Amino acid sequence: MESLAPPGRRLPSESKTLAMELVAAASEGDKEKELSLKTPEEMFLAANALHQGKHIPADKETAFALWKKAAEAGHPKAMYSYAGCLRNGDGTKKDLPTAVSLFERLGDQGLLEAKHALGLVLSSGEGEDVGIPQDEERALELFKAAATGGFVPAIHAAASMMEAGKGGEKEDAKAVQWLEVAMEAGDPMAYSTLATWYTAGRAGLELDHKKAFELHLQAANMNMPRAQYNTAVHYLEGTGIEQNLPEAAAWFERAGALGMPQAMLNLGKMLENGIGVEVDRERALKLYQAALRAEGQLEGGLATAGDDTMAALFEAKQEGLSSETKKGNIARGDQADEHGEDQGVKRLGESSSSSSEKASA
Repeated sequence: MESLAPPGRRLPSESKTLAMELVAAASEGDKEKELSLKTPEEMFLAANALHQGKHIPADKETAFALWKKAAEAGHPKAMYSYAGCLRNGDGTKKDLPTAVSLFERLGDQGLLEAKHALGLVLSSGEGEDVGIPQDEERALELFKAAATGGFVPAIHAAASMMEAGKGGEKEDAKAVQWLEVAMEAGDPMAYSTLATWYTAGRAGLELDHKKAFELHLQAANMNMPRAQYNTAVHYLEGTGIEQNLPEAAAWFERAGALGMPQAMLNLGKMLENGIGVEVDRERALKLYQAALRAEGQLEGGLATAGDDTMAALFEAKQEGLSSETKKGNIARGDQADEHGEDQGVKRLGESSSSSSEKASA
């Protein structure tokens, strides 16, 4: 296999002092001070703090303006974050062609994050409606280039494409090897994906629910919501581990606390019907309402939870939960991640999930 450099996260540092100064400026109504930072690096760090909402109230529009200003001054990572905002419509109007042009420019300059981001655009085909054709072959080349430079999310993305035979020949053994490299770097996505492959018997691996549980649990302990959800499903169904309904509820709760709607739905149904936990309809209602608010994060709406749960959710929204509320099914099935992607463009090298994620039974 290609020689992979020692992986590095390449996360931007944050300046708490700078963020607190911005808080003080904002409290005085001095927006000019917020946008009059002295150096591109200060602008970049301030934008990170504003976008993440750490040490200061989140303000994505101001973060975008600061990243743009730093990018215009030649700061490459600010330009990457600026491009990410344009790609996602984050704090500004979406402009994918400009984002791709910036990713191309930064990639040519050697910024590994930009190669990875461009690979994500080309592999997903998200730009086809604006004249950017899907190109899986080039996407794989970009992922491999970023991976061999040590950018961890690209290792996972390349491995996923190799296993799927996208962009080139299907290479199961190599895909597993690359995931193992990412695992050694502590990438929870790699643990979760390999677990999914064991669950489904993919990548030339024998079906092994016990191994899948162990890998999901490791990723879950790294605070990856989908791995926490899958760990809960293992306990719920008794696959790979002895069935333990209270433990399933605990893991659904952890995943739900990190914003995963499917986990909120399942914990709500457990609380509504007393499955492994004491009945708590008031809390179940709150979870259903939270899941509805996050509905846009669910592929295909809320159908994964079953028709009865759909009815219960909308009854809950309109009328409040009552003893007559229909009993829905608890959603099961492994939640699989394919390509890692930075949803928060400011967190260079920190991957979460992409629009290409799919639920596979």
